[in-house]
Amino acid sequence: MKGYFINYGTSAFADRTGVGLKIRNQIKTFNKAELNCKEYVLSISKSKFLSVLYRLPFTNVYPIWKYDDILSSVDYIYFRRPFVMSGYMRNVLSKVKKNNPDIKIIIELPTYPYDAEYDTYKFKRMLIAKDSYNRVRLKGIVDRFANLSYECEIFGIPTIKFKNGIDVDDIQIRIPEDEPNNTIHLCAVAMFKEWHGYERIIKGLKTYYNNGGTRKLIFHFAGEGSALPGYKELVNDLSLNEHFVFHGFCDYGELNQIYNISSVALGSFGMYKKNLCLSCNLKSREAMARGIPFVTGCPTDIFIDNKDFKYYLEFPNDTSEIDINKIISFHDQIYQQPAKKVVAEIREFAYKNVNIGSCMKPIIDYIKS
Repeated sequence: MKGYFINYGTSAFADRTGVGLKIRNQIKTFNKAELNCKEYVLSISKSKFLSVLYRLPFTNVYPIWKYDDILSSVDYIYFRRPFVMSGYMRNVLSKVKKNNPDIKIIIELPTYPYDAEYDTYKFKRMLIAKDSYNRVRLKGIVDRFANLSYECEIFGIPTIKFKNGIDVDDIQIRIPEDEPNNTIHLCAVAMFKEWHGYERIIKGLKTYYNNGGTRKLIFHFAGEGSALPGYKELVNDLSLNEHFVFHGFCDYGELNQIYNISSVALGSFGMYKKNLCLSCNLKSREAMARGIPFVTGCPTDIFIDNKDFKYYLEFPNDTSEIDINKIISFHDQIYQQPAKKVVAEIREFAYKNVNIGSCMKPIIDYIKS
Protein backbone atom coordinates (compact mmCIF):
# COMPACT_ATOMS: atom_id res chain seq x y z
CA MET A 1 0.00 0.00 0.00
CA LYS A 2 1.00 3.62 -0.41
CA GLY A 3 -0.45 6.97 0.48
CA TYR A 4 0.06 10.68 1.01
CA PHE A 5 -0.07 12.79 4.13
CA ILE A 6 -1.14 16.23 2.88
CA ASN A 7 0.43 19.16 4.71
CA TYR A 8 0.22 22.92 4.25
CA GLY A 9 2.86 25.52 3.43
CA THR A 10 5.86 24.05 5.24
CA SER A 11 7.05 20.48 5.33
CA ALA A 12 6.51 18.86 8.69
CA PHE A 13 10.18 17.87 8.56
CA ALA A 14 11.11 21.57 8.74
CA ASP A 15 8.35 22.56 11.17
CA ARG A 16 9.63 22.82 14.74
CA THR A 17 6.18 23.28 16.30
CA GLY A 18 4.25 20.61 18.16
CA VAL A 19 2.05 20.08 15.10
CA GLY A 20 5.11 19.47 12.93
CA LEU A 21 6.40 16.91 15.43
CA LYS A 22 3.05 15.16 15.54
CA ILE A 23 2.84 14.88 11.74
CA ARG A 24 6.41 13.55 11.52
CA ASN A 25 5.57 10.92 14.10
CA GLN A 26 2.35 9.99 12.32
CA ILE A 27 4.14 9.55 9.00
CA LYS A 28 6.82 7.45 10.73
CA THR A 29 4.11 5.34 12.37
CA PHE A 30 2.33 4.77 9.05
CA ASN A 31 5.61 3.63 7.53
CA LYS A 32 6.39 1.29 10.41
CA ALA A 33 3.01 -0.28 9.64
CA GLU A 34 4.13 -0.75 6.01
CA LEU A 35 1.72 1.85 4.64
CA ASN A 36 4.44 3.57 2.57
CA CYS A 37 3.40 7.11 3.49
CA LYS A 38 4.93 10.21 1.91
CA GLU A 39 4.30 13.86 2.63
CA TYR A 40 2.60 16.02 -0.01
CA VAL A 41 2.87 19.76 0.73
CA LEU A 42 0.33 22.25 -0.61
CA SER A 43 1.60 25.78 -1.08
CA ILE A 44 0.03 28.81 0.59
CA SER A 45 -0.17 32.39 -0.60
CA LYS A 46 2.15 34.81 1.18
CA SER A 47 0.35 37.87 -0.13
CA LYS A 48 -1.24 39.91 2.67
CA PHE A 49 -3.99 40.94 0.27
CA LEU A 50 -4.77 37.34 -0.62
CA SER A 51 -4.57 36.26 3.02
CA VAL A 52 -7.51 38.57 3.64
CA LEU A 53 -9.39 37.24 0.63
CA TYR A 54 -9.20 33.63 1.85
CA ARG A 55 -11.99 34.48 4.28
CA LEU A 56 -14.32 34.85 1.31
CA PRO A 57 -16.31 31.84 0.10
CA PHE A 58 -14.69 31.35 -3.31
CA THR A 59 -10.98 31.90 -2.79
CA ASN A 60 -8.10 29.43 -2.92
CA VAL A 61 -5.08 30.79 -1.09
CA TYR A 62 -4.62 29.16 2.31
CA PRO A 63 -3.77 26.45 1.39
CA ILE A 64 -3.86 26.45 -2.40
CA TRP A 65 -5.69 23.31 -3.49
CA LYS A 66 -4.79 22.09 -6.99
CA TYR A 67 -5.49 18.69 -8.47
CA ASP A 68 -2.46 16.51 -9.18
CA ASP A 69 -2.71 13.12 -10.90
CA ILE A 70 -0.42 11.53 -8.33
CA LEU A 71 -3.06 12.10 -5.65
CA SER A 72 -5.28 9.59 -7.44
CA SER A 73 -2.49 7.02 -7.77
CA VAL A 74 -2.36 5.97 -4.11
CA ASP A 75 -4.44 3.84 -1.76
CA TYR A 76 -5.15 6.51 0.83
CA ILE A 77 -4.88 10.22 1.59
CA TYR A 78 -4.65 11.51 5.15
CA PHE A 79 -4.54 15.11 6.37
CA ARG A 80 -5.42 17.36 9.28
CA ARG A 81 -8.40 19.65 8.84
CA PRO A 82 -7.24 22.90 7.24
CA PHE A 83 -8.08 26.07 9.13
CA VAL A 84 -11.08 26.55 6.84
CA MET A 85 -12.55 23.89 4.57
CA SER A 86 -12.95 25.39 1.11
CA GLY A 87 -14.79 24.62 -2.09
CA TYR A 88 -11.44 24.13 -3.79
CA MET A 89 -10.50 21.46 -1.28
CA ARG A 90 -13.82 19.75 -1.87
CA ASN A 91 -13.41 19.91 -5.66
CA VAL A 92 -9.89 18.46 -5.58
CA LEU A 93 -10.93 15.59 -3.30
CA SER A 94 -13.99 14.95 -5.45
CA LYS A 95 -11.81 14.61 -8.54
CA VAL A 96 -9.42 12.31 -6.70
CA LYS A 97 -12.36 10.12 -5.67
CA LYS A 98 -13.80 10.13 -9.18
CA ASN A 99 -10.49 9.01 -10.70
CA ASN A 100 -9.87 6.40 -7.99
CA PRO A 101 -13.12 5.24 -6.38
CA ASP A 102 -11.22 2.78 -4.14
CA ILE A 103 -9.02 5.40 -2.48
CA LYS A 104 -9.61 6.07 1.22
CA ILE A 105 -9.70 9.76 2.14
CA ILE A 106 -9.37 10.50 5.85
CA ILE A 107 -9.47 13.92 7.49
CA GLU A 108 -8.21 14.27 11.04
CA LEU A 109 -10.18 16.62 13.30
CA PRO A 110 -7.76 17.64 16.08
CA THR A 111 -10.73 19.17 17.95
CA TYR A 112 -14.49 18.84 17.60
CA PRO A 113 -16.60 20.88 17.72
CA TYR A 114 -14.22 23.57 16.53
CA ASP A 115 -16.26 26.65 15.58
CA ALA A 116 -15.21 28.38 18.81
CA GLU A 117 -11.62 28.41 17.50
CA TYR A 118 -12.68 31.21 15.16
CA ASP A 119 -13.91 33.43 18.01
CA THR A 120 -10.77 35.57 18.20
CA TYR A 121 -10.72 36.31 14.45
CA LYS A 122 -12.13 39.54 13.07
CA PHE A 123 -14.07 37.85 10.27
CA LYS A 124 -15.39 35.03 12.45
CA ARG A 125 -18.80 34.76 10.80
CA MET A 126 -17.35 34.63 7.30
CA LEU A 127 -14.90 31.91 8.27
CA ILE A 128 -17.58 29.78 9.92
CA ALA A 129 -19.96 30.29 6.99
CA LYS A 130 -17.31 29.21 4.48
CA ASP A 131 -16.32 26.16 6.50
CA SER A 132 -19.92 25.18 7.26
CA TYR A 133 -20.97 25.33 3.62
CA ASN A 134 -18.21 22.95 2.55
CA ARG A 135 -17.98 20.51 5.44
CA VAL A 136 -21.57 19.33 5.12
CA ARG A 137 -20.94 18.58 1.43
CA LEU A 138 -18.08 16.13 2.01
CA LYS A 139 -20.27 13.06 2.35
CA GLY A 140 -19.50 10.67 -0.49
CA ILE A 141 -16.06 12.24 -0.94
CA VAL A 142 -14.40 11.80 2.45
CA ASP A 143 -14.54 8.26 3.84
CA ARG A 144 -13.77 8.91 7.49
CA PHE A 145 -13.08 11.63 9.99
CA ALA A 146 -10.36 10.61 12.43
CA ASN A 147 -11.41 12.27 15.65
CA LEU A 148 -10.33 12.41 19.27
CA SER A 149 -13.83 12.75 20.71
CA TYR A 150 -16.55 10.14 21.05
CA GLU A 151 -18.86 10.96 18.12
CA CYS A 152 -19.59 8.03 15.84
CA GLU A 153 -20.57 10.32 12.97
CA ILE A 154 -19.68 13.93 12.11
CA PHE A 155 -21.28 15.89 9.26
CA GLY A 156 -22.87 12.64 8.08
CA ILE A 157 -19.49 10.87 7.78
CA PRO A 158 -18.43 7.90 9.99
CA THR A 159 -15.53 8.47 12.36
CA ILE A 160 -12.44 6.59 13.46
CA LYS A 161 -11.88 7.23 17.13
CA PHE A 162 -8.24 7.39 18.15
CA LYS A 163 -6.01 9.09 20.70
CA ASN A 164 -3.23 11.60 20.25
CA GLY A 165 0.04 9.81 20.68
CA ILE A 166 3.74 10.56 20.75
CA ASP A 167 6.89 8.56 20.18
CA VAL A 168 7.89 8.15 23.81
CA ASP A 169 11.43 7.12 22.88
CA ASP A 170 11.90 10.46 21.10
CA ILE A 171 11.13 12.41 24.28
CA GLN A 172 14.02 13.00 26.64
CA ILE A 173 13.22 11.82 30.13
CA ARG A 174 13.38 14.41 32.89
CA ILE A 175 16.59 14.50 34.93
CA PRO A 176 15.40 15.89 38.27
CA GLU A 177 17.56 17.82 40.68
CA ASP A 178 18.94 15.60 43.45
CA GLU A 179 18.67 18.11 46.25
CA PRO A 180 15.20 18.94 47.67
CA ASN A 181 14.18 22.57 47.21
CA ASN A 182 11.38 24.40 48.98
CA THR A 183 10.61 26.31 45.77
CA ILE A 184 8.16 24.66 43.37
CA HIS A 185 8.89 25.13 39.69
CA LEU A 186 6.00 24.59 37.27
CA CYS A 187 6.08 24.76 33.47
CA ALA A 188 3.61 25.58 30.71
CA VAL A 189 4.85 24.88 27.20
CA ALA A 190 2.52 26.04 24.44
CA MET A 191 1.70 28.30 21.54
CA PHE A 192 -0.37 30.33 23.96
CA LYS A 193 -4.00 30.90 22.95
CA GLU A 194 -6.96 32.20 24.91
CA TRP A 195 -8.20 28.68 25.62
CA HIS A 196 -5.07 27.86 27.61
CA GLY A 197 -6.76 29.88 30.35
CA TYR A 198 -3.67 30.66 32.41
CA GLU A 199 -5.34 33.76 33.83
CA ARG A 200 -6.96 31.26 36.23
CA ILE A 201 -3.50 30.29 37.51
CA ILE A 202 -2.28 33.88 37.72
CA LYS A 203 -5.32 35.11 39.66
CA GLY A 204 -5.22 32.05 41.88
CA LEU A 205 -1.60 32.74 42.77
CA LYS A 206 -2.45 36.32 43.73
CA THR A 207 -5.24 35.06 46.00
CA TYR A 208 -2.87 32.52 47.54
CA TYR A 209 -0.38 35.21 48.57
CA ASN A 210 -3.12 37.65 49.62
CA ASN A 211 -4.35 34.95 52.00
CA GLY A 212 -0.94 34.58 53.62
CA GLY A 213 0.63 31.89 51.44
CA THR A 214 4.38 31.62 51.95
CA ARG A 215 5.54 28.87 49.59
CA LYS A 216 7.54 30.18 46.66
CA LEU A 217 6.26 29.10 43.26
CA ILE A 218 7.94 29.87 39.93
CA PHE A 219 5.96 29.40 36.71
CA HIS A 220 7.97 28.92 33.53
CA PHE A 221 6.06 29.87 30.35
CA ALA A 222 7.85 28.56 27.26
CA GLY A 223 6.52 29.58 23.88
CA GLU A 224 4.83 32.44 22.12
CA GLY A 225 1.25 33.10 20.97
CA SER A 226 -1.59 35.60 20.86
CA ALA A 227 -2.56 35.19 24.54
CA LEU A 228 0.94 35.75 25.90
CA PRO A 229 0.83 39.59 26.02
CA GLY A 230 -2.34 39.40 28.10
CA TYR A 231 -0.72 36.98 30.55
CA LYS A 232 2.32 39.23 30.88
CA GLU A 233 0.13 42.27 31.48
CA LEU A 234 -1.92 40.47 34.14
CA VAL A 235 1.22 39.25 35.92
CA ASN A 236 2.57 42.80 35.95
CA ASP A 237 -0.74 44.33 37.11
CA LEU A 238 -0.92 41.86 40.02
CA SER A 239 2.76 42.41 40.95
CA LEU A 240 3.65 38.77 40.44
CA ASN A 241 6.66 39.27 38.18
CA GLU A 242 9.08 37.46 40.51
CA HIS A 243 6.93 34.32 40.18
CA PHE A 244 6.83 34.10 36.37
CA VAL A 245 9.56 33.56 33.80
CA PHE A 246 8.53 34.12 30.18
CA HIS A 247 11.13 32.25 28.13
CA GLY A 248 9.65 32.90 24.67
CA PHE A 249 10.34 30.39 21.92
CA CYS A 250 12.67 27.65 23.13
CA ASP A 251 14.65 25.09 21.16
CA TYR A 252 14.72 21.46 22.23
CA GLY A 253 17.76 21.90 24.46
CA GLU A 254 16.22 24.86 26.26
CA LEU A 255 12.98 22.96 26.76
CA ASN A 256 14.90 20.09 28.30
CA GLN A 257 16.41 22.46 30.85
CA ILE A 258 12.98 23.89 31.72
CA TYR A 259 11.47 20.44 32.13
CA ASN A 260 14.41 19.29 34.27
CA ILE A 261 13.92 22.03 36.85
CA SER A 262 10.11 21.75 36.80
CA SER A 263 8.43 19.26 39.11
CA VAL A 264 4.89 19.91 37.76
CA ALA A 265 3.65 20.49 34.20
CA LEU A 266 0.52 22.46 33.34
CA GLY A 267 -2.13 21.69 30.71
CA SER A 268 -5.00 23.86 29.48
CA PHE A 269 -7.37 25.66 31.85
CA GLY A 270 -9.70 27.33 29.36
CA MET A 271 -11.13 24.58 27.18
CA TYR A 272 -14.61 25.80 28.12
CA LYS A 273 -13.91 28.77 25.84
CA LYS A 274 -13.95 26.35 22.91
CA ASN A 275 -17.08 24.60 24.21
CA LEU A 276 -14.97 21.49 24.79
CA CYS A 277 -15.33 19.22 27.82
CA LEU A 278 -12.47 16.85 27.00
CA SER A 279 -8.82 17.66 26.36
CA CYS A 280 -6.71 15.53 24.01
CA ASN A 281 -3.66 17.78 23.86
CA LEU A 282 -0.15 16.57 23.22
CA LYS A 283 1.28 18.38 26.24
CA SER A 284 -0.27 15.83 28.59
CA ARG A 285 1.51 13.11 26.60
CA GLU A 286 4.84 14.91 26.64
CA ALA A 287 4.58 15.44 30.39
CA MET A 288 3.96 11.71 30.88
CA ALA A 289 6.84 10.78 28.58
CA ARG A 290 9.21 13.08 30.45
CA GLY A 291 8.02 11.80 33.82
CA ILE A 292 6.40 14.95 35.20
CA PRO A 293 3.13 15.10 37.18
CA PHE A 294 0.40 16.90 35.26
CA VAL A 295 -2.16 19.51 36.35
CA THR A 296 -4.99 20.68 34.11
CA GLY A 297 -8.34 22.44 34.11
CA CYS A 298 -10.27 20.03 31.95
CA PRO A 299 -10.90 16.26 31.84
CA THR A 300 -8.14 14.65 29.78
CA ASP A 301 -8.81 11.64 27.58
CA ILE A 302 -5.87 9.48 28.64
CA PHE A 303 -6.97 9.71 32.27
CA ILE A 304 -10.65 8.87 31.71
CA ASP A 305 -9.85 5.20 32.25
CA ASN A 306 -7.07 6.00 34.73
CA LYS A 307 -8.88 8.25 37.20
CA ASP A 308 -6.88 6.94 40.13
CA PHE A 309 -3.54 7.81 38.54
CA LYS A 310 -1.79 9.60 41.39
CA TYR A 311 0.32 11.88 39.20
CA TYR A 312 -2.64 13.72 37.67
CA LEU A 313 -4.64 16.62 39.17
CA GLU A 314 -7.76 17.99 37.49
CA PHE A 315 -9.57 21.26 38.19
CA PRO A 316 -13.08 22.20 36.97
CA ASN A 317 -13.46 23.30 33.35
CA ASP A 318 -14.78 26.79 34.12
CA THR A 319 -13.72 30.36 34.98
CA SER A 320 -12.92 29.76 38.65
CA GLU A 321 -9.53 30.67 40.05
CA ILE A 322 -7.14 27.78 40.55
CA ASP A 323 -6.64 26.82 44.20
CA ILE A 324 -2.87 26.97 44.55
CA ASN A 325 -3.02 25.18 47.89
CA LYS A 326 -4.29 22.07 46.08
CA ILE A 327 -1.35 22.19 43.68
CA ILE A 328 1.10 22.53 46.58
CA SER A 329 -0.49 19.58 48.41
CA PHE A 330 -0.46 17.52 45.20
CA HIS A 331 3.22 18.33 44.70
CA ASP A 332 4.30 17.64 48.26
CA GLN A 333 2.45 14.34 48.53
CA ILE A 334 4.08 13.10 45.32
CA TYR A 335 7.60 14.11 46.25
CA GLN A 336 7.62 12.37 49.60
CA GLN A 337 9.30 9.68 47.52
CA PRO A 338 12.48 10.18 45.45
CA ALA A 339 11.97 12.23 42.29
CA LYS A 340 13.68 9.56 40.19
CA LYS A 341 11.05 7.02 41.26
CA VAL A 342 8.29 9.47 40.28
CA VAL A 343 9.85 9.96 36.86
CA ALA A 344 10.21 6.22 36.26
CA GLU A 345 6.61 5.40 37.19
CA ILE A 346 5.14 8.14 35.00
CA ARG A 347 7.36 7.15 32.08
CA GLU A 348 6.11 3.56 32.38
CA PHE A 349 2.53 4.87 32.23
CA ALA A 350 3.44 6.77 29.04
CA TYR A 351 4.71 3.66 27.29
CA LYS A 352 1.46 1.84 28.08
CA ASN A 353 -1.00 4.64 27.29
CA VAL A 354 0.32 7.32 24.92
CA ASN A 355 2.85 5.68 22.60
CA ILE A 356 1.83 6.63 19.08
CA GLY A 357 1.91 3.13 17.61
CA SER A 358 -0.97 1.93 19.76
CA CYS A 359 -2.81 5.26 19.57
CA MET A 360 -2.83 5.25 15.75
CA LYS A 361 -3.79 1.58 15.44
CA PRO A 362 -7.52 2.20 14.70
CA ILE A 363 -6.56 4.40 11.72
CA ILE A 364 -3.96 1.95 10.45
CA ASP A 365 -6.42 -0.93 10.75
CA TYR A 366 -9.02 1.02 8.74
CA ILE A 367 -6.56 1.85 5.95
CA LYS A 368 -5.51 -1.78 5.71
CA SER A 369 -9.06 -3.12 5.80
